[in-house]
Amino acid sequence: MREVAFILTNNPLVEQQYAGSTVVDGGFRDVLLLARDHIHQGRRLLNHPLAGSVKPNETPYKSLVMTVGRGGLDHDSLTYIENAIVTTDKFAPITRIWPDPERIDRDFQTIDLSLLEAALEGLSDSLFVLGPLNKG
Repeated sequence: MREVAFILTNNPLVEQQYAGSTVVDGGFRDVLLLARDHIHQGRRLLNHPLAGSVKPNETPYKSLVMTVGRGGLDHDSLTYIENAIVTTDKFAPITRIWPDPERIDRDFQTIDLSLLEAALEGLSDSLFVLGPLNKG
């Protein structure tokens, strides 16, 4: 039996591409904090929260894949997310004035989408199916 997974994101481009994603109203760190809450509820993290070479203070976007089903506390997931939060907190916010901020923002969305798609490709179709998180 395949396990259901869902996407947790604050990226509008991911939300468009993957209907049923759980959308976070906030920044990079807010996604990590909500993922930590889900882990404490017994869900597992299926992709690394700091995958890619983009530093947490360079992009406002983060998309994670998590299991819908609840089990016991997954200590590996908790370690990954806690370390990601600590790492994120080490970086000072960058305030840059970009010549074309809308294009740069779209680029950051595209990078996050690309990292998400790579993670989804790595999940076995025989083990996982993507679906929405039932909030009930």
